[in-house]
Amino acid sequence: MGMSGPGQSTVGPVLSDAEYRSLCEWVYLQTGMVFDDRRRDVVENRLGARMQQHSGLSVQQYLRRLAVDEREAREFLDLLTVNETYFFRDLPQMTVFRQVLEEMVAERRQVPFGRLRVWSAGCSIGCEPYTLAMCIQEELDRQRVPLEWHVLGTDISPSSLEVAESALYSDREVRDVPPDLLKKYFRRRDTWWEFSHPCKNRVQFRYSNLLRPGREVQGAFDIVFCRNVLIYFDDASRRQVAETLFDLMVPGGYLFLGASESMSRISRAFQLRRVGSGFVYIRP
Repeated sequence: MGMSGPGQSTVGPVLSDAEYRSLCEWVYLQTGMVFDDRRRDVVENRLGARMQQHSGLSVQQYLRRLAVDEREAREFLDLLTVNETYFFRDLPQMTVFRQVLEEMVAERRQVPFGRLRVWSAGCSIGCEPYTLAMCIQEELDRQRVPLEWHVLGTDISPSSLEVAESALYSDREVRDVPPDLLKKYFRRRDTWWEFSHPCKNRVQFRYSNLLRPGREVQGAFDIVFCRNVLIYFDDASRRQVAETLFDLMVPGGYLFLGASESMSRISRAFQLRRVGSGFVYIRP
């Protein structure tokens, strides 16, 4: 999540300081994301892009509409989220994930009707959930364990979720997929790569806000990925998200954050554990 790239040239309305503060406060209350004066030009451009669809409305009228029109609110928030992602992002962390998987699958080998639930929070266009699915499927095949498993991907960007559901990706987005996995899990479809392996059926996508996940996100999860999301929140929102993640995870569950993110200054509820050459958080 973050600021989106396309549409930088759109000319937006010039907001008064009061209007800009009001808009940023509304975005914060909806998402927990913090926008300051350094992002003002970008926010005004995004607002202008959306207001072009509603010619005739003043800025004040449009801001009032955001407060009462849930669909329009989603469309506008969609313009403020980044879709910059790719498969097997942060390879060292994915190595840690594989080591965690190896351990968890081995433990569940002894449990009748064992299951594994994984949540990718802030999943963007689906590269992360499908990456996790490939890793899970490979480990289950290696250990020959018939485990019931599912991956849930959530995001506040409707357009990103549409891409995730389509499972169509560019050459750039699959550039780090190992050749053997690319051949096994994808098929060429015109100029796209389609994630076509049957394990795709074990991956679901839902619209959900991390501050208020709602019924779309039902615990309890064994593993949660929430990478490069908290960097856009202030400390109060981060603590709220930490509480949400804690409540939706099983005891002993694993939490993966982005490389530049830390839970230690946000919440003491999670414990840091070294796995191989990396670190991951544990829900006690």
